[in-house]
Amino acid sequence: MTKAPPARLQTLLTLALAFALPTGALRLAAQDLGEPAIAPSAEEINREGFTLHPAGAVEANNWAAEPPKIRFNFAITRADEQPFEGLTESAIEARIGTPPAEPLGARLESSSNAESDAVILIDVSGSMKGPKLEAAKSAVAGFLGNLREEDSVEIIVFDNTPRTVYEFGRDKSAAQDAFAGYEIVDSPGTALYDSILDAMERAQALEVRNVVVLTDGVDIVAYDRARSEEEKNQFKQEKEERILQTSRERGDIRVFTIAVGDREATDINEAGFVDVASLDRIAKGTNTLEYHYVDLPKLEAIRDTFGPAAYQQALVESLTAVLNTISEAFHYDYVLELDLDPASIEQGRRSSGEIIFWVGAVGLPVTFDYIWRRGEEFPRIDPPVASPYFIRPPEGLNGWDLTQIYLQFAGALMALALVPPVGGWLRSRRLAREALKAVTVIQRGSPLAGAQCPNERDKLGQSFLLQVGEAAIVCPKCGRAHHVGCWEQSGDKCWVRGCGTHLALPEEVKKTYLAS
Repeated sequence: MTKAPPARLQTLLTLALAFALPTGALRLAAQDLGEPAIAPSAEEINREGFTLHPAGAVEANNWAAEPPKIRFNFAITRADEQPFEGLTESAIEARIGTPPAEPLGARLESSSNAESDAVILIDVSGSMKGPKLEAAKSAVAGFLGNLREEDSVEIIVFDNTPRTVYEFGRDKSAAQDAFAGYEIVDSPGTALYDSILDAMERAQALEVRNVVVLTDGVDIVAYDRARSEEEKNQFKQEKEERILQTSRERGDIRVFTIAVGDREATDINEAGFVDVASLDRIAKGTNTLEYHYVDLPKLEAIRDTFGPAAYQQALVESLTAVLNTISEAFHYDYVLELDLDPASIEQGRRSSGEIIFWVGAVGLPVTFDYIWRRGEEFPRIDPPVASPYFIRPPEGLNGWDLTQIYLQFAGALMALALVPPVGGWLRSRRLAREALKAVTVIQRGSPLAGAQCPNERDKLGQSFLLQVGEAAIVCPKCGRAHHVGCWEQSGDKCWVRGCGTHLALPEEVKKTYLAS
């Protein structure tokens, strides 16, 4: 039995929690079970004619104790949108952890054409019957049409058991016809986890890395009414851990998950309930960054306003867009795996990392935040436990007790008062670092040499073009290079019409490049 806290501590906790609980509730909401362990910068990085396309970073072995690893998928393209080849491990700098440390090792691999092959797993349980299945057929047809001639696919459907409707092959027309002719007759349930594992085993046998899963529901075993909440959670956790381990043990298989439904629904009895938390954990744990979502309530609002035909068309377009996004993720050219120093990893604490990819003299940086979870700290399924709240006032306090409590509480309030200015200072430093990264000195042979600044006017002639040795700032959004003076003149904003990205120049940049 837990002892009650001393009276003075009890009163202090009562006062502190009265102020802290609203903040704590927001923090719990922000750190919901679906929070990514690693959140990479999703925007493309443009520098001097080269573009880095980040696909995402994930923990490579979050069930193992040592050594910690991070895996990062990305592509680099030239100004002509052709892929850049020849990147080596020696051209990569990384600082990971708190305090920042270089990785103990790095392995860089190039993707092969086989990366575009896929096993597609589609839910055909009773809830998919009708518009959702027909939309899936149309979207899969579009997905198959976007694949290359040499790409192969296999299509598997599942309810309480998986069944192959098109065996692995390159005949996209035959694959489309096979799935188009499938009809749902009777569906006794949805074996989501076992079907995913079956598809992963099939992918491993075929030497395929990509598994695409589309579902509008939940695993029927996990939500069996006869099971207790503890049994359900234990079952789900064991299945999810097995899927993540299978991904690594069988050749780093990636599972792209698509949830069709209402992610605001919290109970299996609610219309549109789909297990987005589980699908999200599976996606993130198998290196696909996050799950994909088709917002069914929003599409149903279209049906209610414009009719069934408009709803069907919107459903097809939503699923097609998701599948197109997934197919694009097949083509990232590089996979980088970093071995981290265990001393730089603190369990359960948010930290940060930066990786710079050097293409000649051009550095392409990507930054991310993450929370490391080792071994037994697999993301829990159990809901967060609310903090205790002491509502019974203590008795028998004397004047000195109250004075101590007042002084401690006043100190806590003074500390809270420092949060806004400190937060503002940290934000200003972060923006300054972003601005410094955007500034580059134009080298000989750079595609920026001789380029037009967006503020250039024809009457100014060639002397106003960007010159070798000059400093330029590259807009982080549109990628256009500006004279540093022009950027400042516009109010620290991009001159390109329709862009207008704001990025304040730090004083050290102005002193260095704008000195009279």
